[in-house]
Amino acid sequence: MEWFIITLVLLCLIAIGTYVFSQWIRVINQYQRGIVFRFGKVARSCLEPGLHILLFPPIVDKLVTVDMRTVTLEVPPQDVITKDSIMVRVSAVIYYKVIDPVQAVVLVENYGYATSQAAQSVLRSVVGQFELEDFLGGRDNVRQRLHALLDAHTNPWGVHVNDVDIKDVELSEAMQRSLARKAEAEQEQLATLIGSEAELQAAENLCRTAQLMEQHPIALQLRYLQTAQALGHEKAHTLIFPFPMDLGAMVKPLVSAIQEHLPVGGGATTVVPDPILLTEEVRQSVEAAQAVGISQPVVPVVAGASSATATAGVQLPFAESLNSSSL
Repeated sequence: MEWFIITLVLLCLIAIGTYVFSQWIRVINQYQRGIVFRFGKVARSCLEPGLHILLFPPIVDKLVTVDMRTVTLEVPPQDVITKDSIMVRVSAVIYYKVIDPVQAVVLVENYGYATSQAAQSVLRSVVGQFELEDFLGGRDNVRQRLHALLDAHTNPWGVHVNDVDIKDVELSEAMQRSLARKAEAEQEQLATLIGSEAELQAAENLCRTAQLMEQHPIALQLRYLQTAQALGHEKAHTLIFPFPMDLGAMVKPLVSAIQEHLPVGGGATTVVPDPILLTEEVRQSVEAAQAVGISQPVVPVVAGASSATATAGVQLPFAESLNSSSL
C-alpha cells in the first residue's frame, strides 16, 4: 500500500513538472516576434522565431507575441459631404504591418482597432476637402494624401501603412442622372465645335479651289471627267453632263457683231433680242437684210412672246408701199 501511494505521488510530481516545464518552453513562429514582460516590465523585446525558455510563467515572465505580417483592413463605407456639398458614400481598403512590436503593445491597447478608427476619420476628412469632380477624376491624389495622413497617425504606435486604396464610391440616383446629363451636354458641345471647325476648313479649301479653277478654266472640265470616270465604275449609275457655265462668253462675240450693224439714234424703236435666244435663222435674216440694203434690222420674235407684241415696236421700211398698194 505504501509503495502504491509513493508511486502515485511520484506520478503526480512528474505530471506537474512536465506541465510547468511546458509552460517555461515557448515556441515563436517565423512570422511572429515575442515580448517578455517580467513582473510587468519589458525584460526582453523582439524575440526571434524559435524555442525560448521563460522563468516561472506566468508569475514571473509573461510572453506576448505580435504578428508581423501585412494585414488587410477594410474600412466600412463612410457617408461624406464633399467640398461642393454633395453626399457620397466612400469605402476604402488599407494595408498595414507592425514595424515595432514593443510600441504596438505598450503604446496602444489594440493597434488593429485603433488603425481602423483612424482610417475612418482620415477618410472623411480628406474626401471632404475635394470637390466631386476632382475626387472622381483624381483618385490617385486622394489616395496619396490618405496614405500620408494615415501613416502619420499610426507611426507613433509602431504601425506602418503600406498602401491605401479607394474601393468604391456610391452616388445617389439623382446625382448620377445629373452627371450623365452634364457629360452628354459636354459631348454635344464638343461635337458641335468639331463640326463647325470642319465646315470652316472645308469652306476655306473650297474658296482656294475656286480661285485656282478661275485661273485655269480647263481644271473644271478635268474635274467633270474625273467625276464621270468615278461614276463609270458603278454597275447601275446615271451619268449627267452639266451645262457649260461659260455659255455667256460663247454668245458674247455674236451679240457684239449684231450690235455693230444696228443704227444709232433715229425715230424708230428697236427691240434688242436676248443673246441667249438667238438662233441660226436670226443670223440668216440679219445677213439677208444687210444684202438688200434695209436700214432697219429684222427683229426676231422672242420665245415666249406673241408675234403681235414682237412687231408692235418695229417700223418696217416697206410698210408705206404695202399700204398704198392696198388702197
